Formats: sequence, C-alpha cells, structure tokens
Amino acid sequence: MQEPTKQRWERVTYTDNPALPAVDDLEIVVDFLPSPEKLQFLARQPIP
Repeated sequence: MQEPTKQRWERVTYTDNPALPAVDDLEIVVDFLPSPEKLQFLARQPIP
C-alpha cells in the first residue's frame, strides 16, 4: 500500500519557539467536533 503524500502544511517545521514540544510528543485531549450523536445536519433548501 502506498503511503499518502503529506500536505504542504504537514511538512512545515516550526522554529518560532524551539522550547515547545514536538508535535509528535503532544497528546490530543480535546477534539473540536462534538460526538457523532450530537452532530446535527440541516436540510438544504432547493435552489430555485
């Protein structure tokens, strides 16, 4: 299986503050999306 190519922003190396931990070392504790049960999809109105 071919590995997917990374987007441009995924290849960026941030050097503004070298004291910050590497992204690989961070643990995601909050997701910005609600749980799948709480997602609401609005019905689209037909375009006249």
